[in-house]
Amino acid sequence: MRSGLKDKRNIEIADELKALNENGVGAVEVPPIGSHVLHTKRVFKTKTDADGAVERFKARLVAFKNKSVRH
Repeated sequence: MRSGLKDKRNIEIADELKALNENGVGAVEVPPIGSHVLHTKRVFKTKTDADGAVERFKARLVAFKNKSVRH
C-alpha cells in the first residue's frame, strides 16, 4: 500500500474506533476461557467524486458471519 493511502486509512481506522467507543457499540475485553470469539476484519472503501478524484476514505470493522456459532 502506498504511504499516502496508508496514512489516510490509519486516520479513518482511528475515527471509526473512536465513533464505536463514543456510541457505546462495544468494549474491548478479555474473553472467558473456552468462549467462541467472532473474527473481524477491516473493510476499506475509497469514495470518489463524479470526475473520479478521491473524495474521502471510509473504514469499517466487520465480523465474519461464516465463523459464527448457532446456539
